[in-house]
Amino acid sequence: MFLSGDDDHATTEVTALLRSFGWVPDQVTDLGDLSSARAAEPLMPLWPRLYGVLGSADVTFPVATA
Repeated sequence: MFLSGDDDHATTEVTALLRSFGWVPDQVTDLGDLSSARAAEPLMPLWPRLYGVLGSADVTFPVATA
């Protein structure tokens, strides 16, 4: 899950919420301030296409680092 925001307290709260849903720290990536959301937003139109192909909305975008 990608997070973007200018409010550190809100980012902490959202991270805690994600943890309560079962997300582990390696699955949550803070991209920085709110302007970084612009980079992640184009992923949204991909979800309906994946739903059509996979038959499920349970889709994540993993990030691998070397």
